[in-house]
Amino acid sequence: MAIESILGQSYDAIEVVIIENGSTDGTLTVAERYRGDRVTLLSRRDGHLVAALNDGFAVSRARTSRVKTRTTGAPRTVSLSRWR
Repeated sequence: MAIESILGQSYDAIEVVIIENGSTDGTLTVAERYRGDRVTLLSRRDGHLVAALNDGFAVSRARTSRVKTRTTGAPRTVSLSRWR
């Protein structure tokens, strides 16, 4: 899984913010298993991409960011990776 790959890197100053934005595929259940010091999980239900990204930036503690979104098809997902 992608989360395990990120957390398994030798460079450990990576924070992962997962924003579950109204998906119906069980994303929240899977992501919940990884919540901890380096993984923050947010759940939204309105499906607004920009609001979800703003929420992710608001909770992140890092300076440098990478945003990955999937807005077509189902489910819609947003990934925000930031380096401290």
